[in-house]
Amino acid sequence: MLPKLLLARLGAYPLLFVLACQAPAFAVEPAGAVLVVKVVSAQGQPVAGANVSLVGFPLRTRTNEQGHARFAGLKAGRYLVQATTPTGETASQEVTLTAGAELEVPLRLQAATFHEEVFVSAAHPERLSETARPVTAISGDELLLAAQPSLGETLRWQPGVTSTFYSPGSSRPLLRGQGGDRVRILQSGLDLGDASDTSPDHGVALTPSGFDRIEVLRGPAALLYGTETLGGVVNAVGGPVPLAPAGTPLLGETRWSLASNAWQRTATTNLQGQQGAWSWHAGLGTQRSNDYRSGRGKVTNSYVRNDDASVGMARFGHAGFLGVGFAYHKSNYGSPVEEDVHVELFRQRWEARGETAINWGKLARVRFGVAQVDYHHQEFEGSDVGTRVENQHTSARVELYHNPILGFSGILGVEGQDRDLVVKGEESYLPPTTSKKAAAFLWEHGDVGPMHWEIGGRWDWVRHHPRGEAPRRSFDYGSFTVSASRNLGDALKLYVSLGYTGKAPNPEELYSNGPHAATGLFEVGNDQLRLERNRHGELGLRWTGPRASVQANLFRAQVDNFTFQTLTGEEEDELPVALFRQSDARFWGAELLGHWDLLSNPDSHLELTYGADAVRGKLTESQGNLPRIPPARVFSHLQWYKNPATFRLGVQRVLPATRLAPEETRSPGYTLVEAAVGYRLLGARTAHILWLQGTNLTNTFALNHTSFFKEKSPLPGRNISLRYQLVF
Repeated sequence: MLPKLLLARLGAYPLLFVLACQAPAFAVEPAGAVLVVKVVSAQGQPVAGANVSLVGFPLRTRTNEQGHARFAGLKAGRYLVQATTPTGETASQEVTLTAGAELEVPLRLQAATFHEEVFVSAAHPERLSETARPVTAISGDELLLAAQPSLGETLRWQPGVTSTFYSPGSSRPLLRGQGGDRVRILQSGLDLGDASDTSPDHGVALTPSGFDRIEVLRGPAALLYGTETLGGVVNAVGGPVPLAPAGTPLLGETRWSLASNAWQRTATTNLQGQQGAWSWHAGLGTQRSNDYRSGRGKVTNSYVRNDDASVGMARFGHAGFLGVGFAYHKSNYGSPVEEDVHVELFRQRWEARGETAINWGKLARVRFGVAQVDYHHQEFEGSDVGTRVENQHTSARVELYHNPILGFSGILGVEGQDRDLVVKGEESYLPPTTSKKAAAFLWEHGDVGPMHWEIGGRWDWVRHHPRGEAPRRSFDYGSFTVSASRNLGDALKLYVSLGYTGKAPNPEELYSNGPHAATGLFEVGNDQLRLERNRHGELGLRWTGPRASVQANLFRAQVDNFTFQTLTGEEEDELPVALFRQSDARFWGAELLGHWDLLSNPDSHLELTYGADAVRGKLTESQGNLPRIPPARVFSHLQWYKNPATFRLGVQRVLPATRLAPEETRSPGYTLVEAAVGYRLLGARTAHILWLQGTNLTNTFALNHTSFFKEKSPLPGRNISLRYQLVF
């Protein structure tokens, strides 16, 4: 019997809100260790009003006039302490607390530069500058400059990440050559709940410029969020429910941008505040762009219009928090594949989140989240609706964190999803299908001798119930990963991982059968598809010197019954036939990321960031190439920070795509050049940040090999944009 979802329906939200209003346990300060953090500037002066947080915990406060911040009632253990200011300076340090002790920790802020230190929310948070795991994140100025209408284009410069680029309004990230449901997209750890994983013409139902940070987890680290994530996980951090107290009656930021190509206009505002034990959030955003121009002229019917709104509140105490929120997203975008086709997309999302410390033996705290999404989009052919896609999606997740047992700490958790997908219209290519998923997982980490180990296990239940004559399908399977890291001296760290995971076919792969106007394909599924099995391994090596670091990751995966969509060369209803089929396949590749501080002092910083990635995918039986595998590329950024100005130059070279599958055509290589100049005007507790940016400055005509329709949707040409951010 499939386990039922926890709090799976909207009726649970009023109850949660009442519980939040009547949570006296959160107001009690438990006995325990005390941590006092003193934040000082690069010159050693106390900094007032800095945000100080314990990463991974819903604990945040602000420094007083003497630069002090205090956390009481903490349990013994390791914590990552982070300090940030509204003007962009950061500092962090790992501390170890003993029971009943009081510890004072000094944090010296570093000037804001492009190479910012950020953190990853995972089983145990750690510095990105120290990990050899394949994870990256963008925030701050980097996110401000990278933000595009779609999530895929926003992440294009990250190692191992490309995009589908069906259109500017619909471009989903591809990780290590994988797409669809092999890349899971989350909003602060819970499923986004849209239909972007079902087809490349379906846009990701979020606007990247409205989020605080976007994290990318590639490889085995993604097991916590699902075994189907052969590519990885993208987690957009932010949203309606405050995850930490604001610490002040009002703080926030607003971002504005204007761009020449497609006359793109963007405006977003996010506000937070606190009154007593309550913190609140409110956000608004809008984005408009006309048809864009490639290196060879205008691309007809490529416009984008996005609107976002969100509101939420949470009650915080010394033991944890409980909160509820609502988010709204609406998008209207054209399809360059068909000049008279456009998509109107709507998503509303209710969510509740909570966390509290507990004292049940070794159990330390419990964290939960539940989200209910009402999603639909309509694909118009002229003024007529050709296809309507409705997706009712509920997801829930509960995590129990425990203190060390035999030297290992970790998470025991369960999660579930309930999804009802309906495709209507004359071109309905998929029968209405209810899908239920549930999983139990365990993730442990600890030190044994000189090695740090991470061990994960997961059991998944999947049920697909189509309404009609198509057969029901059920899948039960287990997955396991293990990884180890070791310091090889003071500068070198080694990371090794092995895993055995599974993936159940999704409804689109099983039951599709009909024309799909927005993709321009006649899609045919196979209801006899089998469970995929993936054996994978990864080797990572990171070298960190006084002023430079280099990280390299090698990966390989052998996949039995790999499911993919391929063009048959036939036509039906005057559309090319695209068939879902299975074959054993193997993937292998490499990623490189490094930086070099050429000059570094509080007022001047010159840094070179560089990287490269490559992936291959082949069918084992025929030795043929898999379709739409991204070609290799190299990229670099040179940035000079000279207070208060910043100068940036970037180059990305994509090699020609010559290893082709049947019915594929060669994609020429291309080079993209970008440059930006920024100015930062700092106040006591505010920052005005202004950027003038140019992308694809040589107006190169570029085709994205990972797209089904690369000739109809070439990449954008030259674009000059003005971006402004106010932080207060």
